[in-house]
Amino acid sequence: MLVGAQSYAQTKGADLKRLSSVELQWEDSPGAFMYEVEIFNSKNKRLKKFVSKTSLFKFKSTSGKIKIRGRILDAYGKKGLWSEIIETTVPPDDIKFPQGDNKPIDAKANNSTLKGKIKLDWPEGIQAKHYLIKIYDKDNKVVLEKTVSGMSGTFDLDIGTYQYSVTPIGNDFIAGKEIMSPKKIEIGSAQLPDERFEVVRGPSLQIKMPKKPGLEIYGELEYAHHMAEDWTPVLKYTPFAEAVWSPEKKLKPGRYRVGFWVRRTGWVDSSKFNHEFVVKPTEAEIADTISRP
Repeated sequence: MLVGAQSYAQTKGADLKRLSSVELQWEDSPGAFMYEVEIFNSKNKRLKKFVSKTSLFKFKSTSGKIKIRGRILDAYGKKGLWSEIIETTVPPDDIKFPQGDNKPIDAKANNSTLKGKIKLDWPEGIQAKHYLIKIYDKDNKVVLEKTVSGMSGTFDLDIGTYQYSVTPIGNDFIAGKEIMSPKKIEIGSAQLPDERFEVVRGPSLQIKMPKKPGLEIYGELEYAHHMAEDWTPVLKYTPFAEAVWSPEKKLKPGRYRVGFWVRRTGWVDSSKFNHEFVVKPTEAEIADTISRP
């Protein structure tokens, strides 16, 4: 009686077709002299027929789903009944990353896309038709998952530190073992691009804020007396959440400079946008100044 089938992948350079190895174990049966096995693929096409004198049986196969049945032969060549069909799978070979080369894969984030582009490559998995790539963040959470047909691929990632794994996928979409790469991925920060702060001129000064997901706007208002170049902080916006900025009411007369920049976690702040304006005294303030002794 055929009691089980285990499969595992092995590399054999001399094979014209690089195949996976399958190992079958018979249950010892009294009176059994030989064992006969038939192997079928998932479409019921017979692939191989074997006769063995031992209960441990090995053969080469493509990856995918296979079906197996067996029977015993006694010393006189009399054959027993076929066993029930046993279905099993043959996964592709495990990925084997080179040892000793653990230098991180690094890239700088792009100022326009706000992501860093990296190229990953990996060794061949014997009998693999596709490869499932998973990228994990520092909290071991999958942030990107992609299936590719070759042994390399490009990926766009946010700033941070990552690890990645490769799972070979064979015929009938049978997956092998997920193997973690020994190399880490490092996406470094870059300076955020300058954003457009639109100054609207009219009866009152207005500055329109840019709107982009994931970005916060910070700013500050400064004051300088007349032609002095020493600027004194007046207000800070941490962050500024409105769509439009206008000068606060009841600012004392003088020169003002308002500045805004954008911020995103892990990035260098954008350059500061500055705009100067003057608050003139009202007629009442002028009259009050003149009337003073």
